[in-house]
Amino acid sequence: MKNASPPKSTGPLGIRVGVWLLVVGLALVGIVVIGQSRRAASRVTTEAQGSDTSAPSLQRGARREAPSKSEPGHQGRRLSEWLEDLKTGDSKAKRAAQDALIAIGSQAIPALAELLNDTQAANAAAFALARFGREALPVLLDALTNGTTLARVEVAGVMSSFGPDTEEAVPALVECLHHDDAAVRGNAIASLQAIPRRPDIAVPALTACLTDADAGVRGNAATVIRKFGNDAAPAISILLRLARSDTDSHVRTRAAESLRFIAPERADREGL
Repeated sequence: MKNASPPKSTGPLGIRVGVWLLVVGLALVGIVVIGQSRRAASRVTTEAQGSDTSAPSLQRGARREAPSKSEPGHQGRRLSEWLEDLKTGDSKAKRAAQDALIAIGSQAIPALAELLNDTQAANAAAFALARFGREALPVLLDALTNGTTLARVEVAGVMSSFGPDTEEAVPALVECLHHDDAAVRGNAIASLQAIPRRPDIAVPALTACLTDADAGVRGNAATVIRKFGNDAAPAISILLRLARSDTDSHVRTRAAESLRFIAPERADREGL
């Protein structure tokens, strides 16, 4: 009986083949593992880069939105938009802008103060500031004493809206009576009519204006000085001269009216 032949795999050649197959298998497993690891790392890197890229974008967006968030507004429009309407809009747009700026409140005051030097908006800005009342008074008084001629003209014209309880405005208005521009002087005199206080400084300044070269200034001064009653007595002699001989008929009429109010007996004796 012959012995059975052993399997070929148990011989030297079979061992080598088995080992080779084992090595190849392990190599393939390693390649697969490495490939998966690289793909995973690539995904992580891409996601990280995406996060880094998006963060600055969001930050830039936040920076762009910051001004609009910090800028006050009203009815969905920013302060700067309402100010632009005050500068370039028609009369209806300017009135709407004034209402909106009042609604925005004190944050609008500095911007309105700057517009007092703008030829397109100075008048509307002055009236808007006056509507703020005493809250805007420091800004208005500063414009009367330190502002441009344009600012002084417009502010002097709106100060009458404050009334007689605003005695602190009188010195600034009196200072305007010495200004080179006749419109500044005339508007300041008109506002003193609504604030007949401080006769110690107002009456001498108004008396000086009775001899102003501008007829409108003389006429305003002749009308307003009567508001000071008996305190206006130092102006009687000049009022008498104006009533008799001023070259402007309106000035003569106003001077005579004030003389009859301040010194009725003297007016009667003079036939006025």
